[in-house]
Amino acid sequence: FTKSREYNSEAVIEYSVFTRAYETSKYLFLYQTNNQAFLVDKSTIEGGTAEEIRNKLSGLLKNKYIVCKYWKWFFVVRQFIKIILKITNMTIL
Repeated sequence: FTKSREYNSEAVIEYSVFTRAYETSKYLFLYQTNNQAFLVDKSTIEGGTAEEIRNKLSGLLKNKYIVCKYWKWFFVVRQFIKIILKITNMTIL
């Protein structure tokens, strides 16, 4: 579960559907495909913890679960923005 003032949603998703994951100090980027990912604000997780998710997914994904340090954060965000732009057919001027 993840809840905030801006977004309130519940979803049950099997861990096995994720192909890779990135974790920053504040967010989890959980990829189902190269063009589809869930962005989870770790401070909004209910009914469990980010650590529990990390433990389960890192065991399943092995080297495709990446904990990002500051310099990697830029590349993760850039990739996520590219996905959003592709889905919405937008371009950056």
